[in-house]
Amino acid sequence: MRLLLACLLACCALANDKIQKRYEFSSNIIDSQLIMPSAPPFTLFELAPSANLYRAKSSLIVEKFKQHNITLIPTSTIVEFVRTQNDRVPFLEEKIGPLFVDEYARYHILVQDVIVTPLNNISLEGLHFQDFQFPKKLHKRATGSFPANFIDELGTMKRIYFRYEIKATLEAIETTKKLKVGDVISPDSVSITRIPFVKMARELATKADIDKYSIASYTAKGTILHQNDLAPKIVIRRGDSVFVLVNDGRVILSFDGIAQQDGAIGKKIRVKNPRTNKSYDVIVIDEKRVEVR
Repeated sequence: MRLLLACLLACCALANDKIQKRYEFSSNIIDSQLIMPSAPPFTLFELAPSANLYRAKSSLIVEKFKQHNITLIPTSTIVEFVRTQNDRVPFLEEKIGPLFVDEYARYHILVQDVIVTPLNNISLEGLHFQDFQFPKKLHKRATGSFPANFIDELGTMKRIYFRYEIKATLEAIETTKKLKVGDVISPDSVSITRIPFVKMARELATKADIDKYSIASYTAKGTILHQNDLAPKIVIRRGDSVFVLVNDGRVILSFDGIAQQDGAIGKKIRVKNPRTNKSYDVIVIDEKRVEVR
């Protein structure tokens, strides 16, 4: 019993010794206990009252704790501190959400929430919204900042920056068994799942790719597939009998040949005419059919 209790305490200690990627704060002073509740209180950073977002290097935080003989383990290079706020901007949230819905329609995106708040403590009362800039590069990020333009009661243009955060999931393809190079992505080798938008690092494979593509390299079970994991599906294997079409624009000829290479649709391979023993460069048209060009 004592051994079990010691193990549980050790696990809790390890969890508390890690610096997370993001923290929320309400005071202008960020202290040690925000990161490690059991630590003695000391100031890490003092922020301006208008600051809603602050980023710090995890190495700096590690060093500050080290001065108090406390060792912490960072989980990221940068740690983000976000002020707890209730001043969300619904009319901008309604404009940002559809941008992601359109961009990721092919992944059947489900948006759970879009949060937009001013980067600084500022009142929008008396300001008239004009437009906002949300470049394409932001469509790939779950959090970021963007500007919006307003006109005050005197007709002066004001540019205000906002922070956004999108919480959503995307449809993805996950392998249900180990796959080797050339294996076709089929319903019995993959399943449909959903992943958090924040975890999307590259273009995902979609269910439209099932039965149309092969695996480009060895892939373990439980892998989320991306576009660069795929290769065109091999429809002709070396040694297969193929129908060869010869079209010179005036006369169309055909003969039965033997594939000398594996080939995917649109790829060039060599085939041999068994009657003449001559080989030809051909383009794969579809399964078992090629054309001399």
